[in-house]
Amino acid sequence: MTADRDQGIDFLRGFSILGVLCYHYMLFSPASSYGLYGVLLFFVISGYCMSPSVSDCENVQQFLVKRVCRLLP
Repeated sequence: MTADRDQGIDFLRGFSILGVLCYHYMLFSPASSYGLYGVLLFFVISGYCMSPSVSDCENVQQFLVKRVCRLLP
């Protein structure tokens, strides 16, 4: 893990993933209703984590090129 990563955000991301997994696999029936909240929390966290990379780019094309180059192997 790099030094600039926030462990609290990583914890929330992992917690949201667990909620989605419980929903899909119905591991715990009372907790399975939290799958939607897990998805929403994950999207909010992803938007929060992506906002600095958007603000570093001058335009949409630069952002898309940067993102595609990062995702392709």
